[in-house]
Amino acid sequence: MISLVWAALAAIIAIGLEILYRQSSNFPVLAIIPAIILTFCIYKTMFYSETLLLGVAAFSMFTLLMRIAASVIILNEPLVKGNLVVAGLLLTEQVVGRLWR
Repeated sequence: MISLVWAALAAIIAIGLEILYRQSSNFPVLAIIPAIILTFCIYKTMFYSETLLLGVAAFSMFTLLMRIAASVIILNEPLVKGNLVVAGLLLTEQVVGRLWR
């Protein structure tokens, strides 16, 4: 369960960096410290995951959900239907992966 917390934190930082990239001209200077923290969060996600596949899927799921939320709320971009399908599949994978054991 702690891996999901690290995955959510990594997703928030990753999406924050994507938004910063779109809105800032000084992106390389501003992104150094958050990129290091993002790398550490991804490491902790994989370290605490039961399997590598569950860790990657957890990070992907949270990143996709945060990307959907950021696109709709912050950037006012239209939502692509394929993203909702992928989010549903990743959520299903997480549930099955946790219940299978």
